[in-house]
Amino acid sequence: MADGAAERELKGLYDQVPDVGCKGLCAESCGSVAMAPVEQRRIAGYGVRLPLMAAFTDSCPALVAGRCSVYEVRPMVCRLWGAVEGMPCPYGCAPAGGLLADVDGQRLLGRVSVISRRSRVQEVSGG
Repeated sequence: MADGAAERELKGLYDQVPDVGCKGLCAESCGSVAMAPVEQRRIAGYGVRLPLMAAFTDSCPALVAGRCSVYEVRPMVCRLWGAVEGMPCPYGCAPAGGLLADVDGQRLLGRVSVISRRSRVQEVSGG
Protein backbone atom coordinates (compact mmCIF):
# COMPACT_ATOMS: atom_id res chain seq x y z
CA MET A 1 0.00 0.00 0.00
CA ALA A 2 1.17 3.53 -0.62
CA ASP A 3 2.77 5.50 2.18
CA GLY A 4 0.74 8.04 4.15
CA ALA A 5 2.04 11.08 2.27
CA ALA A 6 1.29 9.48 -1.11
CA GLU A 7 -2.18 8.49 0.12
CA ARG A 8 -2.93 12.08 1.16
CA GLU A 9 -1.65 13.46 -2.15
CA LEU A 10 -3.68 10.95 -4.13
CA LYS A 11 -6.80 11.79 -2.13
CA GLY A 12 -6.24 15.47 -2.90
CA LEU A 13 -6.07 14.70 -6.60
CA TYR A 14 -9.02 12.32 -6.53
CA ASP A 15 -11.07 15.00 -4.77
CA GLN A 16 -10.52 17.24 -7.82
CA VAL A 17 -12.50 14.85 -10.02
CA PRO A 18 -16.18 15.79 -9.87
CA ASP A 19 -18.72 13.13 -8.94
CA VAL A 20 -20.47 11.85 -12.05
CA GLY A 21 -23.40 10.28 -10.20
CA CYS A 22 -22.53 6.81 -11.48
CA LYS A 23 -25.60 4.67 -12.23
CA GLY A 24 -23.51 1.48 -12.46
CA LEU A 25 -24.48 0.82 -16.08
CA CYS A 26 -21.04 0.86 -17.69
CA ALA A 27 -19.46 -2.43 -16.54
CA GLU A 28 -18.93 -3.49 -20.16
CA SER A 29 -16.66 -0.46 -20.52
CA CYS A 30 -14.37 -1.69 -17.73
CA GLY A 31 -11.33 -3.35 -19.20
CA SER A 32 -7.60 -2.99 -19.41
CA VAL A 33 -6.43 0.40 -18.18
CA ALA A 34 -3.11 2.05 -17.62
CA MET A 35 -2.56 2.94 -13.98
CA ALA A 36 0.31 4.11 -11.87
CA PRO A 37 2.11 1.47 -9.80
CA VAL A 38 1.10 3.27 -6.59
CA GLU A 39 -2.53 2.81 -7.62
CA GLN A 40 -1.96 -0.85 -8.43
CA ARG A 41 -0.49 -1.35 -4.94
CA ARG A 42 -3.49 0.39 -3.33
CA ILE A 43 -5.87 -1.94 -5.16
CA ALA A 44 -3.77 -4.98 -4.21
CA GLY A 45 -4.30 -3.89 -0.59
CA TYR A 46 -7.98 -4.68 -1.19
CA GLY A 47 -7.09 -8.20 -2.34
CA VAL A 48 -7.47 -7.56 -6.08
CA ARG A 49 -4.48 -7.97 -8.37
CA LEU A 50 -4.73 -5.85 -11.49
CA PRO A 51 -2.04 -5.78 -14.16
CA LEU A 52 -0.58 -2.36 -14.97
CA MET A 53 -1.40 -2.55 -18.66
CA ALA A 54 -3.50 -4.58 -21.10
CA ALA A 55 -2.77 -8.01 -19.65
CA PHE A 56 -6.43 -8.99 -19.54
CA THR A 57 -8.74 -8.80 -22.52
CA ASP A 58 -12.19 -9.43 -21.14
CA SER A 59 -13.70 -7.46 -18.32
CA CYS A 60 -11.80 -5.96 -15.44
CA PRO A 61 -10.88 -8.48 -12.73
CA ALA A 62 -12.19 -6.02 -10.12
CA LEU A 63 -15.76 -6.36 -11.42
CA VAL A 64 -17.96 -8.47 -9.17
CA ALA A 65 -21.56 -8.97 -10.26
CA GLY A 66 -21.17 -6.04 -12.67
CA ARG A 67 -19.93 -3.60 -10.02
CA CYS A 68 -16.45 -2.35 -9.18
CA SER A 69 -15.23 -4.12 -6.05
CA VAL A 70 -12.47 -1.52 -5.55
CA TYR A 71 -14.52 1.58 -6.33
CA GLU A 72 -13.19 3.50 -3.33
CA VAL A 73 -9.56 2.97 -4.45
CA ARG A 74 -10.06 2.84 -8.22
CA PRO A 75 -7.29 4.43 -10.30
CA MET A 76 -7.44 7.97 -11.64
CA VAL A 77 -8.26 6.89 -15.19
CA CYS A 78 -11.38 5.10 -13.91
CA ARG A 79 -12.33 8.16 -11.84
CA LEU A 80 -12.06 10.32 -14.97
CA TRP A 81 -14.52 8.12 -16.90
CA GLY A 82 -17.61 10.27 -17.37
CA ALA A 83 -15.92 13.28 -15.80
CA VAL A 84 -13.79 14.59 -18.71
CA GLU A 85 -14.72 15.78 -22.18
CA GLY A 86 -12.83 12.98 -23.94
CA MET A 87 -14.47 10.20 -21.90
CA PRO A 88 -18.15 11.05 -21.56
CA CYS A 89 -20.40 8.40 -20.07
CA PRO A 90 -22.67 6.90 -22.74
CA TYR A 91 -25.38 6.42 -20.08
CA GLY A 92 -25.74 10.07 -19.18
CA CYS A 93 -23.75 10.12 -15.94
CA ALA A 94 -22.03 13.51 -15.74
CA PRO A 95 -20.87 15.99 -13.15
CA ALA A 96 -23.50 18.55 -12.21
CA GLY A 97 -21.03 21.37 -12.90
CA GLY A 98 -20.05 20.05 -16.32
CA LEU A 99 -17.20 17.93 -17.65
CA LEU A 100 -13.56 18.65 -16.93
CA ALA A 101 -11.48 19.76 -19.89
CA ASP A 102 -9.26 17.01 -21.27
CA VAL A 103 -6.18 19.05 -20.35
CA ASP A 104 -7.29 18.97 -16.71
CA GLY A 105 -7.70 15.20 -16.84
CA GLN A 106 -4.23 14.89 -18.37
CA ARG A 107 -2.81 17.09 -15.61
CA LEU A 108 -4.36 14.89 -12.92
CA LEU A 109 -3.01 11.72 -14.55
CA GLY A 110 0.43 13.32 -14.75
CA ARG A 111 0.37 14.23 -11.05
CA VAL A 112 -0.53 10.64 -10.13
CA SER A 113 2.50 9.48 -12.12
CA VAL A 114 4.75 11.91 -10.24
CA ILE A 115 3.41 10.68 -6.88
CA SER A 116 3.92 7.09 -7.97
CA ARG A 117 7.53 7.68 -9.06
CA ARG A 118 8.34 9.52 -5.84
CA SER A 119 6.66 6.81 -3.74
CA ARG A 120 8.62 4.10 -5.57
CA VAL A 121 11.93 5.92 -5.07
CA GLN A 122 11.19 6.28 -1.36
CA GLU A 123 10.19 2.61 -1.14
CA VAL A 124 13.40 1.44 -2.85
CA SER A 125 15.62 3.78 -0.82
CA GLY A 126 13.91 2.87 2.43
CA GLY A 127 12.86 6.46 3.06
